[in-house]
Amino acid sequence: MDLSPEIFVKCVRAAQAALAKHARESLTAPVDIECVAARFGFQVVRVHSASDAFSGLVSPKHKLIGVNGNHHSHRQRFTVAHELGHIVLNHPPESRCTTEEIADYNREADVCASELLIPTQLLAPHLFESRTTATSTLSKLFDVSEEAMSLKIQHISDYRLAVR
Repeated sequence: MDLSPEIFVKCVRAAQAALAKHARESLTAPVDIECVAARFGFQVVRVHSASDAFSGLVSPKHKLIGVNGNHHSHRQRFTVAHELGHIVLNHPPESRCTTEEIADYNREADVCASELLIPTQLLAPHLFESRTTATSTLSKLFDVSEEAMSLKIQHISDYRLAVR
């Protein structure tokens, strides 16, 4: 991850604020990311005719998030959260960005997506109170891939002082 600690924390805090404002009153795992999207006013549309290279896109103007309906449900959930991350972080359209800016914004949206799907406040008790730390168990609990859970745990470890 090539994000500075300050940018990382900015992304996490933006996701936390979005969840506080747009999630159900009591946040539980797994986060219903489509409900969060709906509370932002976005409709999620699955595109089944897309090539495997297409993961998703967001149209703020039309309040739509398109995801590849052929992908695994974990990838679809992450894609919805990633596209919401662009909205939460107020990123400009890609058409107005350089290749480098697009890469940076996508890394930021990934961090935001991770926090939207695996809120630190819900994961931390499992990690710090030793309830369970098995990646496979936690990934099932949060309905995310083991890769996404491993990265989240690594981020908490790397930035623990900033997000605790």
